[in-house]
Amino acid sequence: MAEAIFDALVAREGFSNLFQTESAGTSDSHEGENYHPQTRRVCADHQFPMKGTSRPVRQEDFQNFDYILAMDESNYRNLKSMDSQGYAKLKIFYFRSFSSDENRTNMNVPDPYYGDAEDFDILFDLLSDCAEGLLKRIRADRGI
Repeated sequence: MAEAIFDALVAREGFSNLFQTESAGTSDSHEGENYHPQTRRVCADHQFPMKGTSRPVRQEDFQNFDYILAMDESNYRNLKSMDSQGYAKLKIFYFRSFSSDENRTNMNVPDPYYGDAEDFDILFDLLSDCAEGLLKRIRADRGI
């Protein structure tokens, strides 16, 4: 969902040609599967196209991407341990660190996998806020 939201945001801003985004997990347990039905529903409701299927993080991702975003503490630890090239300090961020909510109590994005439709709608709002903050950070970092 975060990838679809970010892609739609950069398209709206006219920056699609400047970004390559891919969603990946820290395990291969769902490799090749389609995204969760509620995730697909929320993105369709907002007319945000989703691309691809589930895939695991690959070693080359640490070289190929400037920002690698963790959704929770477990993802963050796993990504750091997978990073054999030492990029972690420069590239791995909590996605929620880009939230405008200065009162957040933790960096974890809730996982509504077993939740209901409302949980996915709430997640959409949170991820949208984080995506806006991420784009703001990238624009500042890159001067765009």
